[in-house]
Amino acid sequence: MRDRIAFLFPGQGAYLPGLLTGFLDPYPQIGPVLRDVDGVCAEYGHRPVSELLLDTGAPPIDTLLAEHPEALHLCIFTASLACAAVCAAEGVRADVLVGHSFGEWAALTLAGVWTPVEAARLICERDRVCRQAGIEPGGLLAVAVGPDTARHLAGVVDEWSLGVAVSNGPGQSVLAGPEAGLDQAQAVASALGVRAVRVKAAYPYHSPWMRAAGETFREVMERSGARVPTQRVYSPISGSYVSTADGVRDIGAGHMVVPVDFLAALHVLRRDQVTVFVECGAKDIVTRLAAEVLPGVRTLAPMARRGGPQAARTVLAGAAVPAAVPPVPSAATVPAPRRPQGDEVPSAAAVPEESVEAEALPPRAELITALCAHYAERLGYPPDVVTDDVDLEVDLGIDSLRQAEVLASLYARYGLDASGSGDPLRRQTLPDIADHLMALPRLSAPVPVS
Repeated sequence: MRDRIAFLFPGQGAYLPGLLTGFLDPYPQIGPVLRDVDGVCAEYGHRPVSELLLDTGAPPIDTLLAEHPEALHLCIFTASLACAAVCAAEGVRADVLVGHSFGEWAALTLAGVWTPVEAARLICERDRVCRQAGIEPGGLLAVAVGPDTARHLAGVVDEWSLGVAVSNGPGQSVLAGPEAGLDQAQAVASALGVRAVRVKAAYPYHSPWMRAAGETFREVMERSGARVPTQRVYSPISGSYVSTADGVRDIGAGHMVVPVDFLAALHVLRRDQVTVFVECGAKDIVTRLAAEVLPGVRTLAPMARRGGPQAARTVLAGAAVPAAVPPVPSAATVPAPRRPQGDEVPSAAAVPEESVEAEALPPRAELITALCAHYAERLGYPPDVVTDDVDLEVDLGIDSLRQAEVLASLYARYGLDASGSGDPLRRQTLPDIADHLMALPRLSAPVPVS
């Protein structure tokens, strides 16, 4: 029996300018999707997605987030459908579709609930409702702790509406809330040695701050048409497989307020014998989470970077290789997670660490060469792909969360104090990273390596 395959559809942050460059000729089925969504863009006065997904010189994600968030959302949606079309053309078929947060729109569309045009219009209506709701400025903050600890971290901050919006795994959760609350939570996390990075999102999705917009959008969803899914779909928002049109409308209506339990979704999929996870969209955001939560499963991200059709085909060829995963443990053998007690806050010193002597920083040219090798090894990319002139996010798909992880490893490797370094995540090339590292002071004590 072949391995069961899940298509995972990413949400916020899953955009690379010019991602589909070179795909139209070998995969002509992408063309109608682009034209359909472009038509909806014209209806609502938004920038065409084809301009953004077919031009490598298109604006980066930060620009779109600030100036054209509606176009950004439509690009994420369109790229997911295009990637799924490439998978199908290469003979990779899904047994189940799963969307992560905003990715549920693409998952449900591919399952036949809506046409691409219908879904794109609903996405535009969703953004219109958010824009008109007068939502207090806020957003999302990813923290490198599990959901129970994240709730405790949020509780330390004196902000009633700050809470866990997304449970991604034992080592990552996402908090949502107003700007002031997120700033406080990030400061507390930093003081505890917990990595915390802002997610590139327009609003504090999956939180009470979206309630007014969510109630208005519920009326839109109740008036909209929805079909019964023709493929198996699991919703991390509803926490169940979706089998009715009413269930679809409930997911869409509650999408802005209801938290996402992606961690539970991964465990359900593994219980149901899914062993291969394919990311349908830009970057490798959700397949990385699957690999971290489920040891031994095989993950494929054909559009993890702007590698073009050949790179996507090479990745998808891996779907034919049988996965070797451990058996699914019974519920009786899995220990229950320990919850923080009372006012207990996780300490950065709670995990025993081994101290090692840090390396000395080499001269700049040698450092850049070392960075090429370091990034290639940490990210699993071929060495010839990671060069000193690539844009780490635009060309290689390295999002802010992964960049923060790699930078933390570099600070430890060279014994550097980055506590007052401002915002290093804005540095997008290896020469920029080298200059950043060379400007940092050395730590006086040995560097702990977890």
